[in-house]
Amino acid sequence: MCFYCKNETLKAAKTNHVVSIDNCIIIVKNVPCEECEQCGEKYYSDEVARQLEKLACLTIRDKEDDEDTIFIDERFLNTPAIATEQCTSMAEKMATRSYQTILNSFDLINEYDEKKAEKVREDEDKIDQYEDVLGSYLVKLSTKNLSIADSCEVARILHCINDFERISDHAVNILASAKELHEKKLAFSEQAKEELKVMISALNEVLEMTISAFQNNDVALAENV
Repeated sequence: MCFYCKNETLKAAKTNHVVSIDNCIIIVKNVPCEECEQCGEKYYSDEVARQLEKLACLTIRDKEDDEDTIFIDERFLNTPAIATEQCTSMAEKMATRSYQTILNSFDLINEYDEKKAEKVREDEDKIDQYEDVLGSYLVKLSTKNLSIADSCEVARILHCINDFERISDHAVNILASAKELHEKKLAFSEQAKEELKVMISALNEVLEMTISAFQNNDVALAENV
């Protein structure tokens, strides 16, 4: 169904994809698409959008790839499908980092190490940056002409990034408790250690399923959580 005129008939077609990047006009000819028979609006499949994204990334070279660089080029806003794909990719990185951060905080309970603790703090700060950058960018993206699928994806990411940030907040809270135990030279009983081990194992399983469900858009797995 066409998002704009609500016509239910789309036909296979080809179009010229035009995008403006760095004051240059890039034209990709004969791009496969689906075209509304009534209003002429064109839609790209996920695979076509990914290929167009690769072309755009090859064109934009002013930012080096760096896993610590939290950046989405605003020029992608001219092509909402590509911008949405970029946001999804960054949100998946944020999810993975949040998961790893709280796992690192669990390790501090059994063996506190200030270097590892500092890594947890640094990662929590980085995750805060992910939320700020993604949140601001998604608000701008939501004002563009999005397909139904992209509109749903933008809403999904906006809903989830706050939860990913909260995971890292919990990691810092666990770190604070681990530090207090270390400084006061306190220790759990053997029974408490075993119970804590079971609880951490269960949390690890739940978090792993949750992150995997998000990254793979797996509704069935999410329901198992």
